[in-house]
Amino acid sequence: MVIRNSLLEGSSLIWVLFSLSSFSVSTTGLHPSSPAFLHQYLTLSV
Repeated sequence: MVIRNSLLEGSSLIWVLFSLSSFSVSTTGLHPSSPAFLHQYLTLSV
């Protein structure tokens, strides 16, 4: 149960990050910087 909950939270966090990155790309148009930001945020969170 605990493992399943942590996996759900991790997948939802990744989904939120992906949605935010795609939204920032669509609004600002900074396509090359968003994957770098996403990678940096993922490495910081891990």
